[in-house]
Amino acid sequence: MDGQWSDWGTWKSCDRCQSGNYFRERVCNNPFPFGRASCSGEEIEVGAFADCSEIRQNLGRVPSGVYHITTWKTNQNASVFCDMDTDQGGWTVFQHRMNGKVDFYRNFSSYENGFGSLQGEFWLGLKLMNEMTSRTSNDLRIDITRGSGSTGYAVYADFSVGAGSNYTLHVGYTRSKSGGKYTLFL
Repeated sequence: MDGQWSDWGTWKSCDRCQSGNYFRERVCNNPFPFGRASCSGEEIEVGAFADCSEIRQNLGRVPSGVYHITTWKTNQNASVFCDMDTDQGGWTVFQHRMNGKVDFYRNFSSYENGFGSLQGEFWLGLKLMNEMTSRTSNDLRIDITRGSGSTGYAVYADFSVGAGSNYTLHVGYTRSKSGGKYTLFL
């Protein structure tokens, strides 16, 4: 039929988008002015995802790695590491420690703003964690690997990091999923 939009295409990375980090597009099969369609040719939707769970929800199965997000309140662009493999994926990792190469004995400002490398050991930062966790109900997953190689984990519901000078951590204990997902690898 003339003048009909196609289905939206798949989300793709966008390094040059001015407001968002991903885009998808759809086209009109017979656009105005040549056809009698009411659609204009092509339409692009730019997506700015607030955390890894939104990336997983919108992009489907994607590999674990560094992704760009845009915070929901201040529209701050940030890079985060997304674990897209553990427990069905979509986890925003805010701490990753492996071998002690990064010194975690730091001042408050470092913990507030974040440090390390998203490709190795890092702390995401309390300011960013506060904004990311203040929008909806979230889960926190803590994965631990002991020196012997044995592993364990716990999942906490209703996770958030409070605002202000002390950034209070709020959690409840459960195994259910809801809203955003954040993980801490020790």
